[in-house]
Amino acid sequence: MSKVTFYYGTMNAGKTTLLLQAAFNYREQGLTSIIIKPSIDTRIGNQAVIASRVGLHQECYLVSPEDKISDLLSGLSEKPDIVIVDEVHFLSVPQAIDLLNYSVFAEQAFILYGLRNDYKGQAFPASSVFMANADSLKEVKTICRCGKKATHVVRYFEDGSIDLGHEQIQIGGNERYRSMCRSCHTHSLEKGSIF
Repeated sequence: MSKVTFYYGTMNAGKTTLLLQAAFNYREQGLTSIIIKPSIDTRIGNQAVIASRVGLHQECYLVSPEDKISDLLSGLSEKPDIVIVDEVHFLSVPQAIDLLNYSVFAEQAFILYGLRNDYKGQAFPASSVFMANADSLKEVKTICRCGKKATHVVRYFEDGSIDLGHEQIQIGGNERYRSMCRSCHTHSLEKGSIF
């Protein structure tokens, strides 16, 4: 079945925990799943492991920016029932298009997890491709410190000042990023601080 479902949300929304639960559910039903993540995600070193903040983890395949996802999947000894991809915002646009095309031509189902936008509120290129082309979009929600739904992230330095560096991608976790509603995000950018 050719279907691409994109679960998107801010950091700390629980996307990776949901991903690991989905993989577990497939295994429980006797179905095969594989997990892929971009090698650029080095938060736990350059390991072929998906790990959530709540302590769950599972082995995965790593893809470099120059790798084609279709080549990886075509090289498997058997076709999985589902392909699950974490941190899809780190994929390149050609990888996103390759994944979407493979889903059609190989009749492969995918579940994708990732961020919609970066710390400046700009869409990640691969996320834009998936937002426009996925068969199903599902928001994973979390809350801002003010209690509203978080839709943005802000990147900051240790002293709380806002980091508006020019690199869209900078690997980090809670020590560098905070999820916020659009209003708090806008005010933080204006003040230059998360405090």
